[in-house]
Amino acid sequence: MPEQSSNAGLFFLLTVLLYAYPALCIYRIASKVGDDNAWMAWVPIANLWLLCEMTDQSGWLVLACLIPYIGGIVVLYLMLSLPNALGVDTPDKYLIVIPGVNLIYMGYLAFRKEPHAQQKRY
Repeated sequence: MPEQSSNAGLFFLLTVLLYAYPALCIYRIASKVGDDNAWMAWVPIANLWLLCEMTDQSGWLVLACLIPYIGGIVVLYLMLSLPNALGVDTPDKYLIVIPGVNLIYMGYLAFRKEPHAQQKRY
């Protein structure tokens, strides 16, 4: 019986980390871009609105994100547009669509020291 509880605890910890790390990265990227609503990175669904805001996309895409299968494609599109918000226009920006590698690349975008971020245009 103790083995099951340790697996449940490990699963819970992994789940929290897989939510908190991308949220932290999106928060840092929003702060770099100069978005006043960076706190929305921590709120489910609102973080999609924040991604739309940072990438200059329509907020209606948030509704498309709620549709099965189409939502995954829209999120990939938003994530692919995210490096452009920071002024990164190199071929390595396509790494953000590779599962697993995208977590590393998001961390790179969020925690790098170069001041390439563009200021908010609206």
